[in-house]
Amino acid sequence: MKNLYKNMFLAVFFGIILSSCVTGNDNNTVLKEHEEALAKTPRVLNLLVNGEAKTRDQLSVWNHFFVNVGDVVTVSASFNSGNGASSSTFTIFRQYYGQVFAQEGALPVEPLTEMEFEYGAGSTDFSLSYTVPAQDDDGFDFGSGNIITVTFTSLNDTGGAGFQDFILEYE
Repeated sequence: MKNLYKNMFLAVFFGIILSSCVTGNDNNTVLKEHEEALAKTPRVLNLLVNGEAKTRDQLSVWNHFFVNVGDVVTVSASFNSGNGASSSTFTIFRQYYGQVFAQEGALPVEPLTEMEFEYGAGSTDFSLSYTVPAQDDDGFDFGSGNIITVTFTSLNDTGGAGFQDFILEYE
């Protein structure tokens, strides 16, 4: 009898927990504030590297794009200034080796000579062809497993900021 009450209690308890997880709440003010803030954020949309979108592995870690020396990598994206913004600045740069802590400074992605670009309101298409280098800026050869991180940061006149990057890894 004791186990019957215990099992019934657990069944009711789990039923309440499960129903609260799936019913949702459309009047969540915090969620609405976050969605509005995201809509105002300048961001990179539809980022493709050689026609492929970024993907995640089973642990939700972003996958790298594998490259070899001399490969020409085509990068295309749309920049969006964010809702309510009349202008935005997108900074595009590359760093060698470190994924979190780069060992070399941020430099323009060749053939770009600048890193900062001003855009007006709305969306703007962007494309770039990047030739994978054989050596870093100091003349050292890249080897298997070395990486190049290409980063897009963005700011708009409403105070919104965005970030997007992708990693090229030498095979």
